[in-house]
Amino acid sequence: MPFVTLYGVKTMAQKKPTEEKKNEVNGPDQGQPAQHSEKAGFPFFYLRLRMVCEITGLSKTTVYEYSRNDPDFPKPVKLGATCTAWRSDELAAWMDSRPRALMEGMA
Repeated sequence: MPFVTLYGVKTMAQKKPTEEKKNEVNGPDQGQPAQHSEKAGFPFFYLRLRMVCEITGLSKTTVYEYSRNDPDFPKPVKLGATCTAWRSDELAAWMDSRPRALMEGMA
C-alpha cells in the first residue's frame, strides 16, 4: 500500500526502516512526557465535573457532597482560579472499590 504525502506518493518499500530508540530516562526533567500513576500503572489525566458525572452516574451535587463528606471519594484538584478537576486514577480506584450489587433472581 502506498504511503501518501502532501507533495507526492512514496511506496512503503522506498521508506527506510528506522529502529525505534527506547527512552531509558525517567522523571519529568529527563524526557518523560506524561505522569504515571503508581496505583494503576498508566498515565492519569484530569476529569472535569461534567465528565466525572458521566462516568460515575452521579449528579453534580452528589459529586461535591461525596468530595466533602466521603473519605474514600477522591478530592478535587484546583487547576486554576475557577477550574476544578479530579484525577482519573483516583476516580477509577474509587469506582473499583465500590461493592457490586447482588442481582439475585435476575436472568
